Amino acid sequence: MTLDATIIIPTYNRKTLLSKCLDCLFEQDYPVDRFEIIVVDDNGSDGTEQMVQEKKPPCKLTYVRNATNQGCGVSRNNVIPTAQGNVIIFLDDDALAPPWYVREHVETHRKNPGTMLDGPVLNLTDERELEHPQFNCWDARILAFLDFGGIPFIGANSSCTKEALLRIGCYDPDFGGWEDLEIAERLKASGLRRIKNRQAYVLHCKFGSSTLAEQAATKRKRAYWGGRYYTKHPSPANSRLVRMRYLAYDDILASLGWTNKYFTPAFLESTGNKPPAWPPLFKKLYLIHAHAEGLREGLEDGRTGGRADGKTRREEEGDPIASGMPHSPSQGPIPNAQRLSSLYITANSPGEIAGFVAPVASRIKLRDPSVRITLVITPCQYASGAEKEVAREISEIDETIALGELLSKARSTRPGSTRVFFLGGDTFYAALIARKLNAELYGFVSKARRPKDFTKFFLPDERTRLQAIKRGVPPEKLEVVGQLALDSIEITDSRSEILRRLTGTDRAEVITFLPGSRPYEVPFMTSFFLGVARSVQAKYPGIHMVFAASPFVGTREIIDTLEREGLEIHRTEEYADAQATDGIRIRITSVRPHEPMSVSKLVITIPGTNNLQIAGMGVPLLVVLPLNKAELIPFDGLAGILLPKFYPLGLIRRFVALEINRRMKFVSLPNMIADREIVPEVRGILKPEDVAAKAIEMLDDQDLLDRMSAEMLALTRDRGAADRIADALLSQRAGLPLL
Repeated sequence: MTLDATIIIPTYNRKTLLSKCLDCLFEQDYPVDRFEIIVVDDNGSDGTEQMVQEKKPPCKLTYVRNATNQGCGVSRNNVIPTAQGNVIIFLDDDALAPPWYVREHVETHRKNPGTMLDGPVLNLTDERELEHPQFNCWDARILAFLDFGGIPFIGANSSCTKEALLRIGCYDPDFGGWEDLEIAERLKASGLRRIKNRQAYVLHCKFGSSTLAEQAATKRKRAYWGGRYYTKHPSPANSRLVRMRYLAYDDILASLGWTNKYFTPAFLESTGNKPPAWPPLFKKLYLIHAHAEGLREGLEDGRTGGRADGKTRREEEGDPIASGMPHSPSQGPIPNAQRLSSLYITANSPGEIAGFVAPVASRIKLRDPSVRITLVITPCQYASGAEKEVAREISEIDETIALGELLSKARSTRPGSTRVFFLGGDTFYAALIARKLNAELYGFVSKARRPKDFTKFFLPDERTRLQAIKRGVPPEKLEVVGQLALDSIEITDSRSEILRRLTGTDRAEVITFLPGSRPYEVPFMTSFFLGVARSVQAKYPGIHMVFAASPFVGTREIIDTLEREGLEIHRTEEYADAQATDGIRIRITSVRPHEPMSVSKLVITIPGTNNLQIAGMGVPLLVVLPLNKAELIPFDGLAGILLPKFYPLGLIRRFVALEINRRMKFVSLPNMIADREIVPEVRGILKPEDVAAKAIEMLDDQDLLDRMSAEMLALTRDRGAADRIADALLSQRAGLPLL
């Protein structure tokens, strides 16, 4: 006999709440001979079976007991094939349904075929209301009406046709959490449309309180399955849904030393499980850390598939968030020789594309023009917004594509034919692409992370290799290739030709200013550097001032800023000239960006990849980091969310930026590599006159400039990283170093 609806309720040791749930269903205003209830006991031990058998239901009630504990998804799967209802309604054992509940579900599907339905889930926090739940009160009606979002196809209150469920294979048995969202993805992909019926609400029993440690355990477990869900269904929307940003927040907390000091069970025990100060903030940060821990594990297990024996690493260690679901064995190294046909490079910022991607792509194409190179632009809050346009100008790049677009159409490739090369962004995205494409993953990194995901790390120096080994990275996965950015320097003309083109004479002295490659920093730095140029030219009136624009922003931002400062702009075919009534004259250029740097007596710039490129040219360099508007500096992760720019929290943001600056030994790459100051750095709350004074001091001391030039050339003498990387990526045996 076919019925209109089947209500499936999985349960585990919740006899009291389940009893009330059933009592509410027995009072439905829908014909009792047109629907059934199936209770699936997930191998509980609290006497649920006896309680159900003692009930006197007006409708058909079936009790099913699992032989082992299998989770909600599998419990539902076990009874869907034998359910007699055309519509399957999923309800939790702690949800109380109003009398019109079944009618709303059935009639909505009758009027809207081809849909999946969910209704509001309203929390019931007062246990005294359990005996006589107020379904028809104004509070419930208003809250239900205002429920415009929520999780699609939530297990506590959702429904769709039995035929649609069987067509997609029901719930994924590998999911012990987030199974509701996972099946919703596949139902949507099968053509079903989501409908929310605000009349079909339920009251969800949320009684009692829990300690912070218990809340963290719950948060960690849920985040774990969120990570598993994201690796199966990656998208920008799902990245926000699983709160991927919490990983960055947790990195900040770890860098401050808080995770090991405060966010531990031992610390909670020492405080009686009650934080001593600022409880709401402490609780929030503690739960963020717990979420990030679970999410990392879920992402890792989702990518690797766990162990070949079906256990994840957390299961093996006895972690409570593991669910016991089966996993497929992770892919081992590719044993057979295979010619490389496609290379996917990940990057996401101006410095990475200009300094890393361009030289690697050119060396690959020089050796094998048939290799198809795809640049994948991954998410980055520091991006200029012009990465895709600039990348299209690199002739060796065959295609430039955003991460989401690639993941939506990527398909598994023949083992060994495709490789993924990480050059920037988050290693997680590169690992995700590699798994999606069934490809090996390589990376050029300054810190080796996620060694399980990578076939090989290319490193800039021996110190980085030793640090990686100390952290447990297998030595065979590490190869020192040198500083990759040095291979991006492109200068084809002689010094005399460049100077004549830039200044009209081959004997001119030039100072080049680089005001940045991101729109948010260029206007301020252009105005600031104008003040520096004025002061320097007052001492050296014959020196030529050049503002070199990054190709990622062009000259427009610089020109607009100088016009606002009162300078008159004259444009030529190749350059723009800015002149003021006080005599300051500035040439603005964006073509052949390395040329003005190479002929400069001094380059003044902010921290970035170009610092290393300038050092590779042996050109004296002054690095400037004004923190005058430190509150406007974009922060990664938690600080960016908790510390908005507006007053008064902007003051805290400013303090944090200044404190980070105080703790950093160096900000310029040459100094960081040498672990000593080769390049002068001027940092803090600055006036243009402060920087000008340092620049004049350097210009007055030719011996200092000569020593700096020699030290920078010695530091950067080892070139050829791009060639070594290209040879390794094109090697005939995947994953093995060249001999």
